[in-house]
Amino acid sequence: MNNQTDHPTGETATTALVPIPGPLLLHAPARQIRHGAQTRIVITHPHAESAWVEGACREIAAFFKNLRQTAEQLMPMQRWCRVLSRALVKYLNGRELRPPALLPAPS
Repeated sequence: MNNQTDHPTGETATTALVPIPGPLLLHAPARQIRHGAQTRIVITHPHAESAWVEGACREIAAFFKNLRQTAEQLMPMQRWCRVLSRALVKYLNGRELRPPALLPAPS
């Protein structure tokens, strides 16, 4: 469901409901707000753990901000390894995945 509203600055902001996975976030309504060149996700969480949810969301946002800043210096496989390492941090015990070694060229 998308909604478009006019902003006082004359620009149009687009909002969309964003599904949030996970049991703790199952009943947290979220809106995606696009305004100009920025996209924000606003999550409203009535649960007692809302401070934890906010902290987790801020950590994820900081990770992607850092990744955007360094993305041009990395090969696509290196970027993908960073994203997977972050997503699987619990199972990798903080270890960062590395791209597989390339095979030597046939001679």
